[in-house]
Amino acid sequence: TDNAINSDIVIRFQTKVKPSVDKALYDFIVPQDGSISEALAAANQRGANATERFRILVTNGKYVFDTKGTTTGGDGKTYDDPRSYLTAPYVSFIGESIEGVEITNKTPDATWDNGFGTACPLEGIGKGDVLIISRDGHDAYFQGLTLKSSMGDAHGRDIVLNDQSNRTIFKDARLWGYQDTYVSNNESGKFYFEGGVIRGRTDYLCGKGDVYYNEVTLQQCGTGGYTAVPSKAKNYGYVFQNCYIKKETNDVTFYLGRPWGSGTPIACFINTKMDTNALGNGWADMSGGWPKLFSEY
Repeated sequence: TDNAINSDIVIRFQTKVKPSVDKALYDFIVPQDGSISEALAAANQRGANATERFRILVTNGKYVFDTKGTTTGGDGKTYDDPRSYLTAPYVSFIGESIEGVEITNKTPDATWDNGFGTACPLEGIGKGDVLIISRDGHDAYFQGLTLKSSMGDAHGRDIVLNDQSNRTIFKDARLWGYQDTYVSNNESGKFYFEGGVIRGRTDYLCGKGDVYYNEVTLQQCGTGGYTAVPSKAKNYGYVFQNCYIKKETNDVTFYLGRPWGSGTPIACFINTKMDTNALGNGWADMSGGWPKLFSEY
């Protein structure tokens, strides 16, 4: 605009001191320092007010969480309780490899008719879960390992991870189940998955809060399944970015999802590849519910 400035323009600023990073060893190595259950107990022992991160290295191998006490099954009988709990914050489970590390639990055999066929007596959300993260177990981190249900396919709702916390991160890890594999169980929670695999058939990604799936392989098994079943979103619901819906066998059929709730579920698939087209128009109904937003781009 032809307006001249005769004096220099001087901008003054002060940089922060570069933070120093102290190298440290893992706090617990499985099985060198103990079992997977003992590693979890050591992490929880720090309490809900812990502020430092507790890092667990899990070397290649198959590990089974210990049962604790007893619980009552849907058939009214008493069974060893297969559920394990993460109750302290800032815990990292870092596996040596996604293929080499398998962490599971021990559930009873499928001997109960739950009205839908032969099922495990402890099927159902919160009943036979492999791992439950409580509200206090926020800021958990999982990498390079597999969490797997021991119930087996088509034996009811075999929850692998029931996450009631906030800011959980899964990077290049795997959740292996059949129905309700992953439950985001906090309406105010934010959760993040990057890479890795989540496997299942029916409603195997279900629950509340906001979950961002970034370049995750969704391994769809069986026929007539449902991938995403969101309930109450915090803000954005279930967002799938650059994901891959991979059919486990050639006969796989599925819907992108169905609404768990009335006017609140949100699920958005963005730049996501599929081995085969979803059934119908891509979406299904559920118990009279309807979505706030179901979309694909």
